[in-house]
Amino acid sequence: MRPHAIVLGAGPAGLAFAHRYGSGAIVLEKSLEVGGLSRSIAIEDGVFDVGGHAFHTPHERVRELVHALMDGAWHEQVRDARVWVSGHLIAYPFQQHFEMLDDQAIVDDCRGHRVDPDSVARSAHFEEWILRRFGNGVAHHFMLPYNRKLWAGDLSEMSCEWVGERVASDRPPAPLAATGVPARQPLQSDSNVGYPADGGFGSIFVALAARCERIELGEQVVSIDPSSHRLQTASGRSWSWETIVSTMPLPRLLGCIAGCPGRLIEHASMLRAVSLKILLILARLRDRNVPQRIYIADPAIPPHKVAFNHTSSATLSARENHAITCEVSYSPRKPARPDDEILARTIDWLVANRFIESADRVVTARVVDVPYGYPVPTRDGATIVSEITHHLESMGIHSIGRFGSWSYANSDACMLQGLELADRLLAGSGP
Repeated sequence: MRPHAIVLGAGPAGLAFAHRYGSGAIVLEKSLEVGGLSRSIAIEDGVFDVGGHAFHTPHERVRELVHALMDGAWHEQVRDARVWVSGHLIAYPFQQHFEMLDDQAIVDDCRGHRVDPDSVARSAHFEEWILRRFGNGVAHHFMLPYNRKLWAGDLSEMSCEWVGERVASDRPPAPLAATGVPARQPLQSDSNVGYPADGGFGSIFVALAARCERIELGEQVVSIDPSSHRLQTASGRSWSWETIVSTMPLPRLLGCIAGCPGRLIEHASMLRAVSLKILLILARLRDRNVPQRIYIADPAIPPHKVAFNHTSSATLSARENHAITCEVSYSPRKPARPDDEILARTIDWLVANRFIESADRVVTARVVDVPYGYPVPTRDGATIVSEITHHLESMGIHSIGRFGSWSYANSDACMLQGLELADRLLAGSGP
């Protein structure tokens, strides 16, 4: 008999674990729907993803699972992403395409930087890495203001070990060797991306949930007792466990554990996260020929990313109105502006840039608050996470997922974490 496993959270990591683990896994999800940060929201004829998503992975195992779940109902296309600079759209990423700008002064500023690989490798933090990797021109005209806007804080407090998988180079990446180990590379302007042919990105996880043995919705964990191996949920129910697989944010998880050392709780409070206001704007487009994504560094414009979600599939693009999803970062250092204000200013930008005819073309608009949007890779974060996870695993609690591992992981990487943890537990080899 395999150990009795309680899975906390029905997002990509938790569902992938439960699917692979099979009998004995029970998923507890605090909300009334599955998908977590990868869920979709339907409003009238609009389909919104929380933050905007597209499927792209180097992990063959995850790709095969997703394709099996979709059973042929799948749409693939070349990614169309742009960068908005001073009223002009150029191809993404900025550092490869700044020559497209009409402003010759900006182009001249961005040209001619010579990269010293040794100097780049010695960068002490993210801000220094940007300056050494791209030069003052690219840094000051886009990379620094964009990343300050996205990360809502001081870039000098961030590490730079993660940049190879996330920050596009100023030249296209070299192809992987045929015998090389697949690794994530930053998305480029010609990357191929996939999406469910029907519905939103969350359809993947609705299908994955259907393959899990047992999911209990509306069950929020409030206490975990390692000595009695019981946990309680806000509904008053009590559950026994032999193994816990948690996708909860680490500070929240530690706050639920009876007798958790105060030192660990204090260290977990030092982990930083970016919160998000997700703007859901359903509108009639002026022209259906719009890019999939637009990245905006200008701090006067609320979103750092605008996703035209109905470009994701032929089924969605045929609908009368278009779902526009915008991300606005906030943090204690960059507090959120009022919802009405950021909606109005974003709609004004959409009208001024001729994506929609006028504000009258907006069918509906609302804001979804996401307290945990992106984990910030601070310079001491990896040490803190290692200390916490070591303690948790000594009690039979495994923490995975974006905020369970406190890593900037996309849904495919979270799914892989769930699958691989299930493999290890089924094999009895431990972490």
